[in-house]
Amino acid sequence: MTLRLRAPLEVENLLPYDIRFRIHDKHSGLSSSNWLSKGLSSPIHTVEVSHLMLISISPEDTSMSSALQILRADWADMTDLLQSDYAIIGSDDPELPQEDHFHVADQQGNKLMLKLHYQYVSPALP
Repeated sequence: MTLRLRAPLEVENLLPYDIRFRIHDKHSGLSSSNWLSKGLSSPIHTVEVSHLMLISISPEDTSMSSALQILRADWADMTDLLQSDYAIIGSDDPELPQEDHFHVADQQGNKLMLKLHYQYVSPALP
């Protein structure tokens, strides 16, 4: 017999900087937060995928001005990004579809749009 345990959700950080993220399950009221280095992923075992799930991130690297210079020259002095608003990443309600982006802002209110990418992996059958 082979037993494989897989997390119902996995967060992968494809951003060029480290982040702190929070997953919130609105139905149960449970939240899970973790720090995630750029390029790494984190399994989330504390969520029910049929519940309304939200994600929020906070960039941990405060030296982002060089990365933002590539995107927009007038953001060159931007150094501190705040925690993002929550984005819907899962819901059983068709009126609340998954969101494909969310924003982080700096102290002056300048916003950077971050895209969300979903990849569904079906369980391997024997």
